[in-house]
Amino acid sequence: MRKKHYRADIDGLRAVAVVGVILFHANIGLAGGYVGVDVFFVISGYLITQIIARETNEERFSLQRFWVRRIRRILPAAGLVVLTTFLTGLIVLEPRALIGLGKSGVSYSLMIANLFFYHSSGYFSESAELQPLLHTWSLSVEEQFYVVLPLTLVFVLRRQPKWAFPLLSVAAVVSFLLSVSQLNANPSAAFYLLPSRAWELLAGALLAIGGCRLTLGRSTNEILAVIGLGSIVYSMLYYTQATPFPGLAAVLPVAGATLLIATNMHQTTFVGQLLSRKLLVGVGLISYSLYLWHWPVLVFCRHLFVDESVHVTGAALMLTAVLSYLSWRFVETPFRDSQRLRTPAAAFRFAATVTAIVGGAGLLFILQRGLPRRFNEPSLAIIEDIVWTGSEYQEETSSGVPIGVERTGITCPDFVLWGDSHGMAVSALVDKLAKEGNLSGNALLSSGLPPVTGLWKPLKGLTREISTTSLNQSRYDWIVNCGVKHVVLVARWESMIDGLHDAEINERTGKVRNYSMVVDRPGLVPSHDVSQRALKSQLTQMVKRLAMHEVKVWLVLQVPAASQANVARDFFLINRFPSLNQRSIQLDTRKADYQQRRAETVELLASIQSENLEIVDPIDAFYGTNKRLRLYGERSYYRDEDHLTRPGAEFFLRSVYEDIFSRIHEQD
Repeated sequence: MRKKHYRADIDGLRAVAVVGVILFHANIGLAGGYVGVDVFFVISGYLITQIIARETNEERFSLQRFWVRRIRRILPAAGLVVLTTFLTGLIVLEPRALIGLGKSGVSYSLMIANLFFYHSSGYFSESAELQPLLHTWSLSVEEQFYVVLPLTLVFVLRRQPKWAFPLLSVAAVVSFLLSVSQLNANPSAAFYLLPSRAWELLAGALLAIGGCRLTLGRSTNEILAVIGLGSIVYSMLYYTQATPFPGLAAVLPVAGATLLIATNMHQTTFVGQLLSRKLLVGVGLISYSLYLWHWPVLVFCRHLFVDESVHVTGAALMLTAVLSYLSWRFVETPFRDSQRLRTPAAAFRFAATVTAIVGGAGLLFILQRGLPRRFNEPSLAIIEDIVWTGSEYQEETSSGVPIGVERTGITCPDFVLWGDSHGMAVSALVDKLAKEGNLSGNALLSSGLPPVTGLWKPLKGLTREISTTSLNQSRYDWIVNCGVKHVVLVARWESMIDGLHDAEINERTGKVRNYSMVVDRPGLVPSHDVSQRALKSQLTQMVKRLAMHEVKVWLVLQVPAASQANVARDFFLINRFPSLNQRSIQLDTRKADYQQRRAETVELLASIQSENLEIVDPIDAFYGTNKRLRLYGERSYYRDEDHLTRPGAEFFLRSVYEDIFSRIHEQD
């Protein structure tokens, strides 16, 4: 039986939103399908505010009853999905991923999943596409809104009803301006956090409060409805992950959803009739379950299969549809209509129980360090290649971390390893070979920080720019003052000048940022030519200044890049689930292709003329007589597309660094 205020067109709009999100996440056709979440926000804001306003005006609104309804509507299906995800994770995920799953589950149980994913982003954080509960960020945004809005709105409506619309309007404008301003300064905050997302929910809320006063002609309604649907469809078709989002770009889908709801409030438009068709309404009715299930199913496919074929994706979508229908039929609907959960005491006990179970299970994963005993020793060794970054050799101080042999009473090392995350990737090998060669050293390593003074990365943010520029200068000063005579520079040189090969798409914000492109003074916009000049100029100056202090510089060229993003994880999947990954290959980038790609960078570095500079090219160590890059042996040689694992560094680069150290001995 339909409720008195039920609108089929809104369920149809839900269907459009959830289909867009699912197709986007499945990489099928809709590059901007992520705007479906924004459509959901508008719908939620409208429906929730409509209930609050109506019941407050009728003097029968109760906060307890409101939250009881939210518990019955949201928690049963969400709890089932999270617990099912936990159980699947126990079977499928390696320890680090299981710890991450536990943390995200605990965060969701506390309604702060959006805060967790905001704070957990980082250089070596797990890719967003591999986190099974990532989609719960939007649920937490809505849940936080469900706490704030009723308290605020009821207070205003009961005392000064006429102030409700102006107050929410001001809040919406402030939130929107915050979203726009944060898009460049802090894009993750703009994407994840309620203050910068509230305007989307408030758009629906304002419509619920002021929409009753809208009286438009039939023709006007029809035109606006077409514009509304067109805005959403256009966003889904033509937005991409490179579109700065949310900010101004979110106006189109938000306005579109608002128009569709508004134009069908008092009469049904042609578009409203389309949205009210049985198929769309049916999908809309199970849209919550579809949203809950689709992402974990797709993510676990990525944790099972190296290659996502059309067949795998199709099977995942079919499984999503089946699970969603069963969830709606046997969980959502029964719990929503349950008489047992209609009292506040029963509903809050149920919520506390689900929260305790989910939170407790998540804490177990965290405290037990991802339950590594699920795997045998060979598997754990392979897993280590996924997670090891060399972070134990990273210390953002001027003198860094001591490596090699320890010299009692001597403060100046024989050499310094100075680099970014590529330096971290070879740090264990360098430490080991230095000990074997009776050399002392210091590792001056920071991920994402080029080992060159005077360079800036403007897209990192002003605070980061200042701190890293200062750190590099302090490291240079320490090298000179200490009297170090050999500096080994290791970095991702190519990406400093060529953003095309370092276009990192933030999967949470959808924003492309070439984080590795450099400039030589603040305020400059990085580009190929600007970054090329900056790198050559500043590196030349630093090398010549080091020459004045009789410091030999060994510049090691970048290791060849693989074409795969998750090499070590893929190797783990090949070994753990061989029957699912039989066609995966171990040979990758062709030598000729890589030489062509790096040619400009090699030419630039080779053009720096100084007697104290020696360019070390490791390419022959990677290819030898082979024409293609070898990614795997008994272990994975690469962690991701351009970072070596410890076995990879040993396999490819032992001879390279042995030669450097033997020549350091000769020169000393």
